[in-house]
Amino acid sequence: MKHALITGGQQGIGLGIAQALLVAGFEVSIAAELAPDVVQVPDGARYFQHDLRGTDAGPLLEAVGPVTTLVSNAGVPARIRGDMLDVTPQNFDHTMGINLRGTFFLAQQVAKRMLATASADYRSLIFITSVSAQMVSPERAEYCLSKSSAAMMVQ
Repeated sequence: MKHALITGGQQGIGLGIAQALLVAGFEVSIAAELAPDVVQVPDGARYFQHDLRGTDAGPLLEAVGPVTTLVSNAGVPARIRGDMLDVTPQNFDHTMGINLRGTFFLAQQVAKRMLATASADYRSLIFITSVSAQMVSPERAEYCLSKSSAAMMVQ
């Protein structure tokens, strides 16, 4: 069975991806930090609350089960737009934690599980970044840095 895990699949692009994969016959699991009662989950998908800043995705992956497709879509904008000379370590860490650090370690753990499990299904890791990976936006420095780093991670 093809099974997609989508981070940030409860709204926007991620929700559209979840809906398309459901139509294509995938089992779909969505992971996000939001409380389950405020999340829009498409019919047929499962929702798992997960702090994407963390580095231990083991409990999430045990609950979700075998994944054939990871769609890393979750991302947060800069908390405060403004001069990059005013970016605080807390805002920087928050953005980098979700957009890069958590994305990297979740993908690492999913890839290890994929390699350890024989499967006849095609397996894939998909990363949604942003035009901000290449276009400079000084008033959102930490966001641009997180997305350009994520784009390099994929390469």
